[in-house]
Amino acid sequence: MVRASGVIDEKWYLEEYPDVALLGMDPVEHYLWIGQRLNRRPSPNKVAASNAAPVPGAVVPGEKSLATPHDFVAASPFFDRAWYAEKYKDHLKEGEEPVSHYLRFGSHLGYDPGPGFSTARYLDIYRDVKAAKVNPLFHYEKYGKKEGRSPRPTPRHAKAGMMRFTPPEGGEPNKVLAFDAPPQRVAGIEDERICLHLHLFFVDMARDIAGYLANIRHPFQLLVSVQEDQDPKFWEAFFSAHVPAAENVVVRAFPNRGRDVAPWVVGFTDHIRNSTIFAHIHTKRSNHNRSHAGWFRFLSHSMLGSYSIVDSILEMFCSDKALGLVGPCYHWTLADQPNYGKNISSIHELYRRLGSQSQLPDSCPDYPAGSFFWSRTSILERLFDIGLTWEDFPEENGLVDGTHAHGVERLMGILPSLSGKTYKMVTVDVPYDLTRYIHDRRSRLSPALIRKASIQKPIGGSRGKKIALYSCVSGGYEKMIPLIRSSEGIDCFLFSDSDNVEAPEGYKTVKCQYISDIPVRTARFVKTHPHLYFAEYDYAIWCDSNVHFLGDIYRYIDELEMSGSDCSFILHPLRDNFVEEAEELIGKGRLPDISVAERQIETYLEMGEALLKSRLLETNFFICKPGEPRVARFMGAWWAEINKYTHRDQLSVNCALRQSGVKVTPLISDGRSARDHDDFMIFSHSVQDRKFALDFFGSAYHA
Repeated sequence: MVRASGVIDEKWYLEEYPDVALLGMDPVEHYLWIGQRLNRRPSPNKVAASNAAPVPGAVVPGEKSLATPHDFVAASPFFDRAWYAEKYKDHLKEGEEPVSHYLRFGSHLGYDPGPGFSTARYLDIYRDVKAAKVNPLFHYEKYGKKEGRSPRPTPRHAKAGMMRFTPPEGGEPNKVLAFDAPPQRVAGIEDERICLHLHLFFVDMARDIAGYLANIRHPFQLLVSVQEDQDPKFWEAFFSAHVPAAENVVVRAFPNRGRDVAPWVVGFTDHIRNSTIFAHIHTKRSNHNRSHAGWFRFLSHSMLGSYSIVDSILEMFCSDKALGLVGPCYHWTLADQPNYGKNISSIHELYRRLGSQSQLPDSCPDYPAGSFFWSRTSILERLFDIGLTWEDFPEENGLVDGTHAHGVERLMGILPSLSGKTYKMVTVDVPYDLTRYIHDRRSRLSPALIRKASIQKPIGGSRGKKIALYSCVSGGYEKMIPLIRSSEGIDCFLFSDSDNVEAPEGYKTVKCQYISDIPVRTARFVKTHPHLYFAEYDYAIWCDSNVHFLGDIYRYIDELEMSGSDCSFILHPLRDNFVEEAEELIGKGRLPDISVAERQIETYLEMGEALLKSRLLETNFFICKPGEPRVARFMGAWWAEINKYTHRDQLSVNCALRQSGVKVTPLISDGRSARDHDDFMIFSHSVQDRKFALDFFGSAYHA
């Protein structure tokens, strides 16, 4: 409603307030949640919210005489001043008011305002609140309790026996699929006719999609819908060349209506009706919310992530004739699913048109959120028979909910029962963002990882430059492996606190000049002093001792040089800033002295909002120019922070960046890390025998 009113000039708003783009938020959503409380203008011709009539649907400052977050928190029955002052007495300055401390520091550190409200759980379960950067108790009092949210929601628990990097997926899976299992024979698959529909809206994702489709080993028909400005013949040739099992590729151009749903419900029913097993995927991007950035990979991984995943799903259909639909569990950001949401009127209409004699369930059944699924085609017949047309789906106009496209998405959870079939949810033992993380429960690796291994030629002139690769192993707890697949033209150094360290062939060993009684701190000293050790080198590459680099390092160096920056780091794929990093470390007991980290975070918060908005970096692999004075200042500041506070160097790296003015560019694409990027492999420190993985990936390059 607000977007349609035209009150907010979205392009101008993003240019005027660049932090909105940094947060990855939709400008209209940001204005409604945050902007008006900051007295920001919705357009160049409008005055700030404090001096203007509210836009339609906006929160009115002064509502119920509570104008600010401080007012709401102070008036909340969940804020117990005496309890807070006693519990956090070591962190409140003399005379400091508890409500102010909670708003400025406490909520960022996961402190509870009282025994009845959980700050950490509220932000973990209600990810929209965390993404909007709103104080959790303020949100609960102003919005949450009216929306039926809990002040102490049930904590998330990882599925038994499964490792997760992001919070665990929602829903209860009926089956856990094995990512690394070898391909299996699917009894009875020769009697099935498989058909898969791909809605290719974002054509730049075609190569990624083709990689997933190549995990289908059994003959199938591929249906591809594209926009009207695309050439169907080009895409027919592309997918025929890149998807071996696709016996027939049919590409059709359709109008931009009904998102990914109308193209298969309206545009391809003639082909789908001739199949017995049908699957649907699309190029899901979810740009409106950065926390959804991994949703596409989560869905693709769950439905098509490896040979064994696809084989297991097909085996479920072949062995269970009562099975109607298979879908993934809910992505971790969808804490409130399943629900009908704003789509209830559409679902009621569609349900009525299906001709069902039963009543629509009061509660929304589980459904494949995100619209990636495998189904038995017979359950779709009733949907096809109601005769939906293109006119039943409005033209796309931004982020719209409540359409028939969203209605069909939820109706998929109901269709199996209308045909006497069942719906089963699945998850995968190895998550999409840990496919290249080798822990002690992975004794073999999926062939899908070999096919994705990348070799790229350098794009500039870095060959011939003087390059040092360095790492440190201290405390004698780890057996070293080569840190990089190809070290041609690179000097490799291994620092250690021991004279007896076994270095890989071709590596020069160096005795650490600084040795701490805490071995990790010794390694941190080496990491932060490339300007001391490699001042005569053009580039220095730090690699944690449990990381193995598989790609072409010269390409990364060329990209750093072309960017005009001093260093390249991996952006943290999950956590936004140092506060979230501290919450994670404290919550999982990874800090030897929590009080030191809390003082560190309070100090950083006092430095201002700019540091809080500085995007968190990962520090297990980076490239720098050690002879650049800014790099020397940065490394010196970084070591000073590590030496002053905790050795967890990710907490202090952003502070050092701001103090030094060093220029940084992302090393790899946002949302990826060494745990899942094609050019990396990372080992758990507990894995001592790493040869099987090195041999496995080595075969990819020799093939």
